[in-house]
Amino acid sequence: MAFLNRSTRKILVKLIGVGIVVILLIILIETFERDHKTVANFQGSGGVVGFLHRMTWITPPNKERVDKAKTLSYKGRHRKYFSEALVDLFGFSSECHLRDADGTKKGLRSTSVIILLHSSPSRVALRGKIRETWASPEECRKHGVLVRFVMGGPASQDEVELLKEEEAKHGDVLVGNFTDTVRATTMKSLLGLRWTIAFCSRIDYVIEASDKTFMWLDKLPKLLRTFKKEKNSKFILGARSNSSRVVHDASSEFYVGNAVLNREFYPVYCSLQAGIIMPFALTVKHYKYTWSTPTLVPFADALIGLSAEAYGWKDRMMPVP
Repeated sequence: MAFLNRSTRKILVKLIGVGIVVILLIILIETFERDHKTVANFQGSGGVVGFLHRMTWITPPNKERVDKAKTLSYKGRHRKYFSEALVDLFGFSSECHLRDADGTKKGLRSTSVIILLHSSPSRVALRGKIRETWASPEECRKHGVLVRFVMGGPASQDEVELLKEEEAKHGDVLVGNFTDTVRATTMKSLLGLRWTIAFCSRIDYVIEASDKTFMWLDKLPKLLRTFKKEKNSKFILGARSNSSRVVHDASSEFYVGNAVLNREFYPVYCSLQAGIIMPFALTVKHYKYTWSTPTLVPFADALIGLSAEAYGWKDRMMPVP
């Protein structure tokens, strides 16, 4: 450009700069439109199953390896879906206390443990048995425990009416705005944690389990002393699952795509079927992490294991009480 005078060269440089900016804007607009279509697809048929199957993620969560720039592009999708799915269809109750069998409320000032039982709308009879046996108001009050049943949305109007009656009588049911399937345990877990953090933030421990798990509450104090022996405990108690293989077979109900989790085995995690005990401080970190991690597997216990791996927490075998 030696034949051009100085002012002309300046103008030419500016024009080139403007051209580069325009090209970058076009690329950004096309990317946004593509992502917008992808997000719209999540809200289509298939509910939470479709969302978890079709969402594209990068790598397993690791606070040292997550590419922050890439992660930001997924936060919007997480927040959009979570803000719609993690709501109680019957309205979040702020009652962090027990109700007696007659429906009267009795506060639990000494409540130290929340038990989140993963259930389903159709298992009304099972929930009734639990309230009459190991999780009766008397037993829960005796041990400073509060139980909440978390589940996905009902499949029929009959289930809706039954759940309304159940909630009105017992006040211990949380029903999320997502399809209740075997692949919805992560959403159930996050629904329960969202309620706990919002309304029961003074508790010490959170236990997650299936509603098919029987708990002997008399043995609970001894288990909790495991945490108290170590100051600033950063570990989880449960029945450890070692070398659990990630299923990449698309025909399996436990399928997880390579785009979601590109590894052969899950990290060590505690099985939801046997119960998972976590200090409340760790559950808060886990909950916050799920809103930004690029990997959100649909199975709650495996996701907690991935979160523990990222934070450096330990998964310990539950001692025999």
